[in-house]
Order: sequence, then C-alpha cells, then structure tokens
Amino acid sequence: MRSAFLMAFILNIGLNLCSLLLLPETVAIHFSRGGRPDDWASKEMHVLLMILVDGLVFLPLYFAPRLFGRVPPRYLSLPYKQYWLRAENRRQVKSMLSQLMSEFGCALYGFLFGTALLALEANRSVPVRLDEPLFIIFLAIFLVYTIVWTIRLVVRLRPPGQT
Repeated sequence: MRSAFLMAFILNIGLNLCSLLLLPETVAIHFSRGGRPDDWASKEMHVLLMILVDGLVFLPLYFAPRLFGRVPPRYLSLPYKQYWLRAENRRQVKSMLSQLMSEFGCALYGFLFGTALLALEANRSVPVRLDEPLFIIFLAIFLVYTIVWTIRLVVRLRPPGQT
C-alpha cells in the first residue's frame, strides 16, 4: 500500500508538471459559488503552489509511522495509548498506522488528482468555469471515505479482546 501511496503522490506531481504545457499563461486558482473564478495567478505560480501542497501533504502521512517510535509518548495522541506503547505492541501498531496512513494518502491524492483535472479543464474552457456539481461529488465521496476511514482507525486500534 505504501508503494501505491508513493505512486499516487508521483502521479499528482506529474499532472501538475504536465499542466504547465496545457494551461494558459494566467489561470484561475480559486473558484466561487457557481464555479466562477475569483482569483488568478500565473500558471507557474499555480503549479508551484500545487506541488508545495502535494509535498506538504505527503511528508507527514508518509513519515508519521516512522516517527512513531522516536516521539516521546507524551506527544502521541492514540486511542488506548498505554496498550499500544508497550514494547511488545509497538511493531504491530506501527505497521497498522503505516497501512492506514497509506490508504488515506491514496484517497487524498485521488481527490487532489480529480480536482486538479477539474481545474485544468476549467482553465482550458472559455469562459473559465469549474464543473461545480462534479467537484461537489468528488468532495462528498472523499468526506464519506474520511468518516469511514476514521471509524476503521478507531476500531482497529482497540486492544484485542475489547469490543
């Protein structure tokens, strides 16, 4: 799953770099109600901002499980922390968190990829207009996934034998 997460990140970076070839010189970088653009930037600034966002999202999701063993316990927020921080359970929880973070990262980059495609299409159309209904569908799917993922996280972090 970590390799899928890494691939999703790379695909987003690739889409952003390819958009340099496809976007006009000035692009809408924010849209208001109805999909109308309300803020503009150069395509280079847009791509730079999107790559920075992708990187800032990637770093904590990818490296959080690795930092788990190095962060003092008082700084960790984890259900059933006393159980999972025992030496014999740390490897299991680290593996579980790595899997869950990678899954969430894939979903998040899927959402970002879809919205980047919508923004690319919007900026190539005349007049510039975001497909707001499709964006809302993407957002709703991602929010439902996030709720389900959060519930799975809490359930999976219950110590064995607890229901």
